[in-house]
Amino acid sequence: MRKYFIDYFQLWFPFAREEMKDPNVKVEIKNVIANQLFNNNLRSRIISRPHLSLESFFHMHFHHGGLILHLRGLYFDSNVFEENINQIYCTLKVIYDMYKKDFDFTNVTVSRIDLACNVPLFLNTNEFKIFKSNNSLEEAKWYIGKSEPINMTGYVIGKRGKYGLQLSVYDKRYSPNQNDDHRFDTYNYSRIEYKIGRRYLKNKLELGTPKDFRKFEHQYPEQVIKYCTERSALTFVQESRSKAFWSCSDFRNAIGREVEDSTAKPIRVIV
Repeated sequence: MRKYFIDYFQLWFPFAREEMKDPNVKVEIKNVIANQLFNNNLRSRIISRPHLSLESFFHMHFHHGGLILHLRGLYFDSNVFEENINQIYCTLKVIYDMYKKDFDFTNVTVSRIDLACNVPLFLNTNEFKIFKSNNSLEEAKWYIGKSEPINMTGYVIGKRGKYGLQLSVYDKRYSPNQNDDHRFDTYNYSRIEYKIGRRYLKNKLELGTPKDFRKFEHQYPEQVIKYCTERSALTFVQESRSKAFWSCSDFRNAIGREVEDSTAKPIRVIV
């Protein structure tokens, strides 16, 4: 059974003072926040994976009169949704304590969230079914090399962005960052991910601000997942056999076919 967690979270902090628009002030703000968020957990992850940088975990830029903060999947300490939410609030508190007079915290918005889960099944190995609530939703398949079933490593439904809700399924075995995620002891799985843009968060799910997520501190986001899957879904036939959450041994023991040539160039094919 699927267990969803947060794999990306984006926040926008609007300016409360005109002085914040000064380029030198912006540089200072980014440096101070980065230093505060760079804790022992991130330090140990970078030491164990020297090719990573701070931007592998989070990054910031200024746009539309405010600061946009991107929290990537590697930033989170666990793959438990409720714990992810609590970590986000801890991050917000760090920024609030330093800049409560500089940013307008009453109007901070959530502009994107990626909900993800891992499944020990593979697109080129296991039978799956596609569901779309709207036939106009764009579909695309990804292959490594020739567009043959054995080489399929990805499937995408819908568009991403602030006005989009995209379903992305990809074989982690062929991901360029397959070894980077400290939350999992294997990359022997497919990642299923919903990328939810600002319009859907605010207008459809009523999750446009950080305070709207308070209910998920101790509550699994069933209604959010339900909304996403009712719009589009990819379901492996074998999933119906599992009534409990997938175990570590399920992932380690999962057997998938290899693509014909793992060094071949990835290609995208519109369905």
